[in-house]
Amino acid sequence: MEVQSFLYVAGFCIYQPVLSIRLSRSLSICLATLSGNYFTSEYFYFIFNLPFQERRNVMLQKFSRYLLVAAAIIILSSVIPTIYRTLFKTPYKYESIYYSLLKDEFFKSRYDFETSSSNYENSKGEALTEEEFHKACPIENSYFLITKGQFPDSINGIKIDVEKFRPESDYASIRSQYFETPSYHLFPLMDSKGPLTYPQDVCRIGTNKVEFIVAETNKVDEAKSDQYTRVFDNEEFSYPVKLLAGIPTTMKPYDNGWFITDSKDAFYHMKMENGKPFLKKIQTPEGFKVKYVSPSTIESRSIHAYVISAENKIYVLSSLDYSLNELPIYDYNPERHHSLEVRKNPYFTRISFSSFHSKKVYVLDRNYKLLNTFEETGTPYAEMTVGKAFSALFPFHLNFSEGHHSFVRFVFKGYKNISWIVVNTLLVLVNIFIIIRKKSRFRNNILDLLLVAATGIFGFVAVNLFPNKEY
Repeated sequence: MEVQSFLYVAGFCIYQPVLSIRLSRSLSICLATLSGNYFTSEYFYFIFNLPFQERRNVMLQKFSRYLLVAAAIIILSSVIPTIYRTLFKTPYKYESIYYSLLKDEFFKSRYDFETSSSNYENSKGEALTEEEFHKACPIENSYFLITKGQFPDSINGIKIDVEKFRPESDYASIRSQYFETPSYHLFPLMDSKGPLTYPQDVCRIGTNKVEFIVAETNKVDEAKSDQYTRVFDNEEFSYPVKLLAGIPTTMKPYDNGWFITDSKDAFYHMKMENGKPFLKKIQTPEGFKVKYVSPSTIESRSIHAYVISAENKIYVLSSLDYSLNELPIYDYNPERHHSLEVRKNPYFTRISFSSFHSKKVYVLDRNYKLLNTFEETGTPYAEMTVGKAFSALFPFHLNFSEGHHSFVRFVFKGYKNISWIVVNTLLVLVNIFIIIRKKSRFRNNILDLLLVAATGIFGFVAVNLFPNKEY
């Protein structure tokens, strides 16, 4: 109601060419009452008694200035914190964690950018030479040992077959930003039994059918579309598709189709074999929902994919019977951990995930039973000296992307503690000193002081970058 009254009065003042002194005085007091500041009435009284053209110019100049100030605050709240983080970088350890099947122990490999060399140490913190490190972790350094002819024939009574390393090794990297990646729902369906070549059409699973669109003519292949739609209907697929996961490139050892979920969260494996459709419904536990699927390209074809459920549990989808094997990992969360890595070899699987200040590693045997774990936690940024200074200097900051993905969006963070109040108060006092020194009227700068009190250094720079004019 107050805003509406203000607009009515302001519109009347701007578009009426003549105002009496008595009326303008009454309106100024009215607006001052609405704004809660009686002293503002003198300013409105001054504005109302200006000629029509001058009055409009003053209002437009005021409005334009505060638009510039608002834009400056938004930009500065992103730029200044970024400059601060660049100037005061926190030390980051570029290290890798290795597991020794020989000693059942974890080892670290840390790269030093200043000396362009790698440093190695065991779990006790004892420094190792490169040769000692390679011999301590023979499985994960097999390439170097085989080249030198030093690879062991057996480890702890387990006979090591070098020929199994390539077909039984696998690697998967799942970054948290992948969970936010939009799906185009238009994909190439290669022939899994034929050569790795791109098809002449692309597939789309619509609201009630499967469609194949010929790329050259941009027309639907009705015969092929109907053929696949019948197969989907026979498997009781509920349109439309919710999730699509595949590898749409020929840069892979073989094609294994696509893994999809329908509108009821049923899990399917879709592919083409010798030009014919294949659709397999995968049995899942009750209430199971797929959050992400990372298809595997292991040469032995023993694994279809690595699956992450809505509860952030990790599964291995076996290619033998389409069974979902849950891994004994219960603290992975893509909102906190920006990367998840799976490194599999014929003798164990190492799974690691990390955040900005912690790293955890799980080692599983060939049957996915837990062998050993490693955890390392650093000091969070907010608890460091530079982090505490950051919170005090900047009451808030604006990012154009979140830390766990690279997509553009406004992310507002701040006002989590009260340390910024001291700095903001000092900036308000400095701004008052500037107003007094310039001999400006205090009542004309009340809004500027409120902006500085609320936005801190961003508002302080903005209001002084675009100074208030006296009218």
